[in-house]
Amino acid sequence: DGRNDTASTTVVITTGSPPVVTIGTLDASKYNPTADNYLQLAGTVTSTSSVKSTKWTQVASSLPNVFVSGSDSRATGVIRLESLTAGVTYMFRLTGTDQYAKASYAQVEVVVNEAPSSGSLAMTPSKGFTFDTDFKYTAESWVDADLPLAYKFVYAVGYDGTETPVADAQASASYECILPQGQGDDNYTVTGTVYVYDSYEAYASATDLVRVLPVKYTTAQLANVSDSLSTAALESGDPETCMQVLGATSKSMEG
Repeated sequence: DGRNDTASTTVVITTGSPPVVTIGTLDASKYNPTADNYLQLAGTVTSTSSVKSTKWTQVASSLPNVFVSGSDSRATGVIRLESLTAGVTYMFRLTGTDQYAKASYAQVEVVVNEAPSSGSLAMTPSKGFTFDTDFKYTAESWVDADLPLAYKFVYAVGYDGTETPVADAQASASYECILPQGQGDDNYTVTGTVYVYDSYEAYASATDLVRVLPVKYTTAQLANVSDSLSTAALESGDPETCMQVLGATSKSMEG
């Protein structure tokens, strides 16, 4: 697609014999600003005399609490990625100073990834029956610079129930499946959600609602329908549909 990801390091040495400062190459072109994730900036400072200090600073930014406490005064700085803003490129500088107050520095760029955006989820039909209706998820208009995108479709019975995936993450932006019946107290509502991931695994989500009504089966009829659908799915090499049938059967038995 003509796009190139690059990471750059700049080394500046002042006159005289100041320390030599280097920063190791980063292990990725972009990073996600997620909680509890950290990035090590592996620097080195060497000098023919004693190194008096090492210091990491931000260039053209002043975000608070970016560095893990104390790491900004060591050769290897540790960044809290959750402190960074998606879509922004940051420059960090490591400065080394020797006992004669001579200094030099090196800089490294950290590019922060953006999650997919601008998309939505449409589910059709808006109302149907468990076992009898194939509900279709369609993720629409998602954009991101870092392709390919992957789509994971899940459902929750009601408005805030536990999410259950209908299949593994996939390249296709649409998927048809069997959904379990909703609960009468929630007007038989089932919440569908799509999680959209880019190639760096940054993700965004969107939801839509459908009504999944129960089918009036006797216990024997329910067993026959469940067995027939799950057997057909397995014989056709479709374990996802088999799991959907079993999930719908369990919910139907609960009532």
